[in-house]
Order: sequence, then structure tokens, then C-alpha cells
Amino acid sequence: MNRTAKNMLTGLIAALAVVACVSFYMKTEAPVPDYTEKGAELVTENTEVPWGGKSKYYFIQLSDIEKHAYNNILNEIESFPKRVEVPALNEDELNRVFEAIFYDNPTLFFLERKCSLRRVGRETYFYPQYFMTKEAYGVRRQELSAEAGKALALVRGVTGDFEKELILHDWVLDKCVYGKNETFEESTAYGAIVTGTASCEGYSKAMKYLLEEAGVECYVMCGESQNSGGESQSHMWNVVKISGDYYHLDATWNDPVTQEGSPVQRYNYFNLTDAELSLTHSGYTNLNPCTATKENYYVKSGLYFETYDGAARDRIVSVIAGTADAGKDQFELKFASEEAFSFALEKFFEQNEIYKLLARADRRTDAKINSREASYIVNEKHTIIKIIFKFND
Repeated sequence: MNRTAKNMLTGLIAALAVVACVSFYMKTEAPVPDYTEKGAELVTENTEVPWGGKSKYYFIQLSDIEKHAYNNILNEIESFPKRVEVPALNEDELNRVFEAIFYDNPTLFFLERKCSLRRVGRETYFYPQYFMTKEAYGVRRQELSAEAGKALALVRGVTGDFEKELILHDWVLDKCVYGKNETFEESTAYGAIVTGTASCEGYSKAMKYLLEEAGVECYVMCGESQNSGGESQSHMWNVVKISGDYYHLDATWNDPVTQEGSPVQRYNYFNLTDAELSLTHSGYTNLNPCTATKENYYVKSGLYFETYDGAARDRIVSVIAGTADAGKDQFELKFASEEAFSFALEKFFEQNEIYKLLARADRRTDAKINSREASYIVNEKHTIIKIIFKFND
């Protein structure tokens, strides 16, 4: 113990996404007729809309009358109309339509969360409210496209969905820091991508926008998560479709800060199953079960271990050498069970095996690994060990 500065941290104190999901204020003015009164006049097909988000996860859950209202609004809203004619909706239907529009379309950051439905003669109109003018939005929309283009240039020519997801995830985490939800922009893709400050909603909408532009199906998910004190608070993350299977992706929780305020990038919440996400997240309904594991970050990256044995040690030596060759001084390992996790942790730092592994790795690289010092951080819930080592001068 005296030849190294071992440092066990049971978790990072993170500024995680604990800001409430979208809260809407809906208002209906004057009684509106039943849908059946005008049903013959409505077009209820699942019509393609000309812009907005590409993954219409919330749109497809709407009824025919709600889909018709959704399409009417989306087809006109970019022109900043005072009102849009829609079918007669009750308050619950209006709420579902407006939520779907907000969740499906991350570029609609000019809309306030308040709207109303009014009867004018025999017609019913949707009245939106705007955060900004049409001219101001035009400027910000161009800024969003330009900045997002820098990220999308990185995946040009990349064919794998996982690889696209990883590149864009890392770009967002490098670009953005978690905000305190002090401005409306922090809850938008614009905030995450352009200004570099966002709440959980901003992170998730940025990931949806970028992944969709890169051809990867993605939608936002709203529910609850446990903060560092174990309390449940509203939260937003993503579900992505990678190589035919659905996974949970929480970019915000992959971008925490330490108690000292230093940012830390990690992959603990990169492509999780429902079962693993349920350790920290709850209160959501997802139509696409997330049960596959092959595109989980640790599985895909060769950092997942069923057991800690001789073969695992050889793999870990290769991981250390590869990490050092890349100029990095830390890596993460995920274990399949609490038993394997605890056994490996004991071997690493109680029986000092980590120094032997560092020494073996040093012989495979010119990076001059210091085999006498190492520290670690553990995530017990997700059975992950992060190991930090040093280089010799």
C-alpha cells in the first residue's frame, strides 16, 4: 500500500439531469364539438410531414384525429402563424398532440410550452406562443445547422450505427456542460449544440437531432431517475436503434462532474437494457423493449468480463497497453456479476495484481507506464471499475 496512492471513490458527485421533463400548459376556450361531427371532412392518413424530427415515435401513438392535428400544426408552424386550423380536440387530446410535437421535433425550440385551442364559428384553431421572432429563429436555426455540421462531418463515411453513435455522443459531451435550467435554451438542442450548456432535455434532444441526421433511429424518453441522494426526480434520456435492436442512452448521466467541478466522460449509460437501466431510472413507458446487449459500450469495446481469470488478465494487459498507446491514462472494465466485480476488485487492489498487469503492459508499449501507482473509481450498481494510472517522466 505504501508504494502507491490508492484512491477508492464509490461514485462521482454528479450534476446529473434532474430537471423536470416538458411541462405544458394547455387551454381550451369554449366547448368544442366531438370529432364525429366533422369526421368525414378530415384526412386521417399517416401523412409525411416536410420537416422536423425523422423518428416519429410519439406521432405513431396518436389517434387519427390527433395525428391530423399534429400534421396540420407541423406543416404550418415554421411560418410562425398566429393560429392553425385543427380538428376539434379536448384538453387531453391537445396535450398529447403538443407533447408529441415537442418530443418528436428537436428543432422546434422557438415554441413556448403554452398553447390554447379556440372555437371560431364552426372551426377550431390551435394558438401557439413563441419564445422568439421568426427572424431570430432563422438566425439560430442556421447556427444550429452550422455547428451540428461539424459533428456530422465526423461521421461522414462511417457505416456502423454504433460507431456513429459513439462519435456523436463523445462530441456532445466534449461540447456541452450541464446547466441549471436557468434559460429556455438549456432545454433545447440549440443549447447543447450551439451554446454548450444544457439540461437533460437539451442533451437528449441534441442526441436525437444529430443521430437522426446521421441516419440512426433515436427518440427521447421521459421518466424519473435517482439523484445522488437517492431521491427520484424527473429526467429525460434517449432510446436508440443500433443494428436492429433498441437500447437506452443517457448522455447526461455519462457527463457528470466531480466534487471539485471537473468534467468526467464515461460510458456507464451507453446502450443499456431495460433491466440495467431500471437500477437508476423508472417511471417511463417504452414501446420498444430494450433487451439486447451486443451493442452495449463495454461489450462492443471488449471491456466486458464474465469472470476474472487468466484469460481476463491477458485481455486487460492488452487494454492497458492500447490505452497507453493512445496517450490516455485511464480505462474502464465492466463485470457481468457482483461476484466477478468484487473478486476482480480484491485481486486488483487488495492483492496488488494491478501493478503486475501494469508492468506487463509496459513491456508491450513505448509509453513508459508507471507500474507503481494506480487509483480507481467504482460504480457498484453497474459493476464497473475505472482504473487510473500514470506515466513515467
